[in-house]
Amino acid sequence: MLSKNYIYGEGPVMEKIKKILRLEKDQRISFAAKLTQLLLGAALAIIVANYFDAVLQGYFFTFQSFMLFQILGDLALSTILVSYISHEHEKSEFNIVTLEKNENKLAFYRLYEISKKSIIFTIKCGVIVNFLIFTAGFIYFSKKNNYGVEWAAPWAFLCFFLVLQLIINIIFAILEGCKEINFVYKTKIYQYIVSFLSAIFCIFLGAGLWLFSIAIICETIVFIFFIIKFKGFFLGFIKQKNFEQIDFNWFKEIFPHQLKVALSWISGFLVTGTFIPIIFYFQGPILAGQFGISWMFISGLMTLLASITTIKTTYYAKLIAQKNMFKLKNDFEELLNKNIILGLIILIIIIPLVYLAFFFKIEITNRFLPFNLICMLIIGGLLSTTLVPVGMVFRAFKKEPFMKLTLVMGALNFITTIYFSYSGSLFYVILSYLIITIISILISKSIFSKNVFF
Repeated sequence: MLSKNYIYGEGPVMEKIKKILRLEKDQRISFAAKLTQLLLGAALAIIVANYFDAVLQGYFFTFQSFMLFQILGDLALSTILVSYISHEHEKSEFNIVTLEKNENKLAFYRLYEISKKSIIFTIKCGVIVNFLIFTAGFIYFSKKNNYGVEWAAPWAFLCFFLVLQLIINIIFAILEGCKEINFVYKTKIYQYIVSFLSAIFCIFLGAGLWLFSIAIICETIVFIFFIIKFKGFFLGFIKQKNFEQIDFNWFKEIFPHQLKVALSWISGFLVTGTFIPIIFYFQGPILAGQFGISWMFISGLMTLLASITTIKTTYYAKLIAQKNMFKLKNDFEELLNKNIILGLIILIIIIPLVYLAFFFKIEITNRFLPFNLICMLIIGGLLSTTLVPVGMVFRAFKKEPFMKLTLVMGALNFITTIYFSYSGSLFYVILSYLIITIISILISKSIFSKNVFF
């Protein structure tokens, strides 16, 4: 006979599951930010589906896909910068608000130089890359029938304002490395809300694709309003060119690791970021819009699940600096289990909800992909997030053992997407993505076992 503990979910198994699912403070604010982004993104997608025609919806999500190219604007610097800043912050005990620090001046000087050169690098690289994105996008859209959609001017301004977004992302990475995690994600929540409201305002006014540029401008205003808190640190970049001569060489210490991560990110972009532009090119804006709105919801779920992982970067960098491998190992295993269990919970909840929407023939489902294709995308997307904790812990060690694998799999997915899109078979585009994801996970497991550091 079962005891009351088991009946009310208080047995040892349930206690273990509760412990795994329990979110820490930083994870909660990160999760809240991503949940806000997901919910507002979902609301925006529904409004777009109701107020944009099928063609403009296709342009909307194709524009959104091209915006993912901005990851090339800093060559994945914002991804690895948190770890580098965290290492120096831990040594210097620097307070970015009061500017207080301990006697380890070398660590502070390195933190300052890394921060300053990161922003300069992002501005230079961002201008070049966004000019290339603008040119490529202009040629791409010019070759297609625009169906009367005004895209040229909105596209030009969007590419210009994406540079601002890159700079903001780098500054957020610096602040996160300095343990200002609560500030970063609270600011992002306000940005998401203001961006959403501005987008809705643009849609109701009939501004069409201009909503992207206006949303970025509004996000930038919110960012400037909150970043004043740290003006002492960032104004130091202008007031003082160099603190002191230090032994720091960007191209020896950061760039090799940055390049490896950038190649991995590019390959990841080939897996998920090229779906919509390729479908748009070969099968038109209507089908691209259906894929885009479906993928927007799924990628939002993936980002939400990944948020509990990426927030650990600063903490893992601290443990590595302290050489506390035992605690790192235990925490990583718990994080991996948490990621898998939450993924299963999301899967169990979302698929029945999607099924009910199609079963009751809710009108908006006509703007989405068929139910079977959505299920395949959800499974593939959630499976891919199981690799996020593994990749994150390697980057905390400043290693990138998955680079070759991601390049090969990214190229393979890119080729199959082009081939099956050209053949007119969206089912096989998604099926190949699912198969490639499963193969990547199996190979990654082998790579991890051979390269684990603890």
